Amino acid sequence: MSKTSVDFFWDVHRDNPEALYKGRAASRMELDRLIKRIEKLSSEKNELENKLDEINSELYDINQRVDELQRQ
Repeated sequence: MSKTSVDFFWDVHRDNPEALYKGRAASRMELDRLIKRIEKLSSEKNELENKLDEINSELYDINQRVDELQRQ
């Protein structure tokens, strides 16, 4: 090791990546992630419902006009 470089020693033998996802901090991180996902999906759901309402309204108007024309 020289004084101008930085070397890291990692004990791979005792490395446990699953330990990163245990405990209260990991639970809170997952909870935050899930809450953000719920917010995103709820927003997308509202947008799609609004679009569906517009389409249903247009279909209703078209069907009304078709009925009027068929009665003539």
